[in-house]
Amino acid sequence: MSGTQLVVEDAVTLAFGLIGAKMLLGAPARTLGSFSAAESAIIIEARQIMESPGMAAIQEAHLAGKAVVVNIGGRLVQYEPGLAASGFTNFAQNGFAVGREAFSSPTELGRTVLHELHRLTTSQSTVGAYGELVASETRAAFDFANRAVGYLFQ
Repeated sequence: MSGTQLVVEDAVTLAFGLIGAKMLLGAPARTLGSFSAAESAIIIEARQIMESPGMAAIQEAHLAGKAVVVNIGGRLVQYEPGLAASGFTNFAQNGFAVGREAFSSPTELGRTVLHELHRLTTSQSTVGAYGELVASETRAAFDFANRAVGYLFQ
């Protein structure tokens, strides 16, 4: 972690965000557009994260150039001003980090959140990662984020 670290708990989203997304997974009739129920749940969770006070704290930290860690819907989300990428997945803590590149536009930030949630939700890498699997999952998350970003802001 670089710089000063602030930890923020987003209790409302923690209580309802992840629970709502998991409930959606059990409701096969509830989908967005051509997305599966699981993909729809990822989009809905991403919306909740993007609209949360925790994400507002991350945006403030970005403007101040300071690191911050927030808990949003049971996901540990951190901002790392020195990260030379849009984001990376943190399987061990059920979360992800975002870097400066994610803030190049609202669309890029949305893609980053969607990409990381897709990895956290669908990855088999947690049971043993190897090059081909990681590359395949990264491509799938990238493709999903590009298809889903339009639904994120609806």
